[in-house]
Amino acid sequence: MIPLQSEIEKVNTQIRSTQFSRLVAFADVVTRYTEMVFKIKGDQISWLRSSALRFIVTRGGSLTLSQLAAIMLRSNYSITRLIDGLEQDGLVKRYRNKMDGRSFEVKVTVKGLNYILESLKESEIAEKELNSCLSANELNELARIMRTLRDKLIEKTSAKYNLTLEDRQAIFSNTNYQKSNPKQS
Repeated sequence: MIPLQSEIEKVNTQIRSTQFSRLVAFADVVTRYTEMVFKIKGDQISWLRSSALRFIVTRGGSLTLSQLAAIMLRSNYSITRLIDGLEQDGLVKRYRNKMDGRSFEVKVTVKGLNYILESLKESEIAEKELNSCLSANELNELARIMRTLRDKLIEKTSAKYNLTLEDRQAIFSNTNYQKSNPKQS
């Protein structure tokens, strides 16, 4: 049975009245743009795998699989599969955790670090293009709003994903993780 046009229009009105729908659509556009930028470069690595590699680098070059799963808000199984691919590409190396022999630590390789350095050039180009779409004031306001939204969403997801303060700070931090001072972020 096909709904009446008036029913479709009613639901359409409800969809268009929610900010969440706009946020999801915006996130999808940003994701597609990001994928396009990296595909133009000719990468065989997905954005998700690139993100995992970036998290490892920003956390001092190594993380356990559980830490990476928590930071990326993914299951241990999906992170294991993701790391399998990165390891096959020679971008990371997996080692038994010295503190807990039941878990593994993932360390970035020289090839992985070089990949991130190269991809940062592409990221800078994409960021300049995005920045050209907005004025300096608009960019500052957007950054402020995104930080607020990010922080509140991380707060809401922390319990579900058992995120520590350190994990929450690492998720979207734009500063380096320091092993000597893990609360710095």
